[in-house]
Amino acid sequence: MLELSATPAAGTTPLEQIVRLTRALPRETPVHLVEVARLMCDGDIDYQFELGLDLILSGLEARL
Repeated sequence: MLELSATPAAGTTPLEQIVRLTRALPRETPVHLVEVARLMCDGDIDYQFELGLDLILSGLEARL
């Protein structure tokens, strides 16, 4: 099982932590999910909100 609450290694950046976490995911994990996780870690809060909103809206448009 993937441990999300593990204490990060000393001296690692948040981006390094998310890269390590996403590399631990099973190979069948959708590639886009891994890419989004990495993007979300590397942006400011406004960027993260806009990216998430765009992803939600794109998903809804694809279903209509």
